[in-house]
Amino acid sequence: SAAARRTTAAAHRGDAVPSYADMVEARADKIDADIEARVEELAGLVDDEVPRKLPEVANRQLKALQLVGLQRTVRADVMAEMHRALQPNPHSIALLEHSNAWFRRSAVATSRKLVGGVGGFRANERKHRQEQEDRRRQRHRAYLRQLMEHVESFRDFFGGGYASQKKV
Repeated sequence: SAAARRTTAAAHRGDAVPSYADMVEARADKIDADIEARVEELAGLVDDEVPRKLPEVANRQLKALQLVGLQRTVRADVMAEMHRALQPNPHSIALLEHSNAWFRRSAVATSRKLVGGVGGFRANERKHRQEQEDRRRQRHRAYLRQLMEHVESFRDFFGGGYASQKKV
């Protein structure tokens, strides 16, 4: 685009260094322009001018290029939903406070065992590592559960669109 050419020309002259956001925007503009040019090229093909198998390939490519915008929005929606699901909320904060209290109690019990208990430090250390690993797995399972719920709701919302796309 014209903005990308101006930014690049200014960078070569040494006037100003383009920011990262400007470079990302220029790249996105260039990709969009390339996609639009290819879509126009594919739409302008005349059946008599192309070999027998090329129209099928061209049609598939045309449909795929037309879905690029939808794919971008779907990815953005999924990322936004993942970020929303991972944001702290009153329920997750209460769980965290509960687990912190449990951890403090177990730490006190562990220190009591260390002072005069049987089994020594290594057994308690192994138990503590195992409990940490269990908590990590539980958090990961909760995240995957939320992600799968989002996928199901996404499929329910966009239901019939995927079946027709698979046929294409």
